[in-house]
This record gives sequence, C-alpha cells and structure tokens, in this order.
Amino acid sequence: LKKMLSVEPHRRPKANDILYDGWLAAGADPEYYVARSALTDKINAALKEKARQETEGANDWDPEIVGKMERLGYENEEIQKELARPGSHIYYLYQNLLKSRA
Repeated sequence: LKKMLSVEPHRRPKANDILYDGWLAAGADPEYYVARSALTDKINAALKEKARQETEGANDWDPEIVGKMERLGYENEEIQKELARPGSHIYYLYQNLLKSRA
C-alpha cells in the first residue's frame, strides 16, 4: 500500500503490477484473472485490427493535395498519420484543400 501512495510517478507501481501482486491476489477469485485475460486479448486484437485498417486506408488520399501539404512544410509521414485522425488540423487542412479544388 505504501508503494501505491507514492507521490513520485516513477516509484508508483502500474495497475497490472498491483492487480497481480501476490498479497492482493491471494484472496482473489482465480476466475477473475482468467476472464480479465480473455478480455484483454479481445481488446488487443481489436486495436491491432483498427491499426491495420488505418494503415491500409492511408494510401487513399489524393496525391496532389498531399503534395501541396508537403510544399507547405508537412512531412509525408506526419500527413499520413494525422489524416487517419479525423479531428486533427492536418485532416481539416486536407478537407479544405479538397473543397477548394472542386
């Protein structure tokens, strides 16, 4: 408990470390950890799938507009990464350049 209350973040244990600590886990139901592990696996699989879909869709952007953005000073890698995030300023810039072209 003393470690958990530490003010310094680098000295504080992570949540998983606390959950799997022998003292805390001694009175816990083993089924809880099995269910938690299965849920974590499902979440990780969903996150990997989402990341895969985002990287597949990265090549769908108009190369002419991406070129304009590069001339404005943005790196291609940054453009591709930020276009996958609809709330980013690069995404809005892309949409405005797309509208102005039409």
